[in-house]
Amino acid sequence: MTLKNARVACVLCFCLGCGRKPNSTEGHAAASAAPSTPTRNTAAQAPRLIEPTRLVSLPISAYHVSLAIDDEAVFLLTEHAAFRLVAGQPAHAIELDLGIGAVLTQSAFIFWSKGGIWRAPKQGGVTRQIAKFPHQLQYFVTSGEAFAWVDFSDEGLYTIQTLEAGKPRVLASSKGEIRALNMIRDTIYFAQRPTDGTYRIGWVRTSGGDAEYAAERTGRAPALLAGSDDVYYYDLDKSQILRLSPDLRREETELKDFVCSPI
Repeated sequence: MTLKNARVACVLCFCLGCGRKPNSTEGHAAASAAPSTPTRNTAAQAPRLIEPTRLVSLPISAYHVSLAIDDEAVFLLTEHAAFRLVAGQPAHAIELDLGIGAVLTQSAFIFWSKGGIWRAPKQGGVTRQIAKFPHQLQYFVTSGEAFAWVDFSDEGLYTIQTLEAGKPRVLASSKGEIRALNMIRDTIYFAQRPTDGTYRIGWVRTSGGDAEYAAERTGRAPALLAGSDDVYYYDLDKSQILRLSPDLRREETELKDFVCSPI
């Protein structure tokens, strides 16, 4: 996937199932001004609709599943298997105890199971435990071969962690909720909720150092951060898709007046 396509896909992932707020005044004016008969080039100007391609249909729930994409295929990650999907070919199931929150790196599936973090090559091979982790973590994020995860302890502490020399290492911690992780190269972006009515976007590097934060905001925290260059998220209260620079110092509005139900 090229960088341009990745940026477009990032924005489209927010817009799936979304639409602009209706404006009855504008709609009425447009209808009144429209010609009674179509012009000669109306058909040529009509947008071309692309028919979706069904890759697979499975008798399982859509909850707790995720999609991962590489240069060759789409992977559907379910609790008990990873399905390799290519248009025009039958789905290939790889039976794995992926549980909830598994991810795909460039070469392998990373998941939690039976008190440990495991790595299973996507092209087949031996599944190995790469670290011990006694309880179910929240979910993973990945970039290239690197990965990290968010955990919520029995003591009520949220942490962002990664592996170093086969052992988990804490990169950031918070008593307020940490959610919506996204990883771009060696930087992990996240939303932190200092209180129930506020949030702030932060980042921390896998190499270490203190977390950095953008200004604190009031309202509902985003459910998703996305992007492979800049950081995109949906502002629930303003119905806007916003784009943040990697250092979180610049913000631009990509789309306005969009009503979106996060999925």
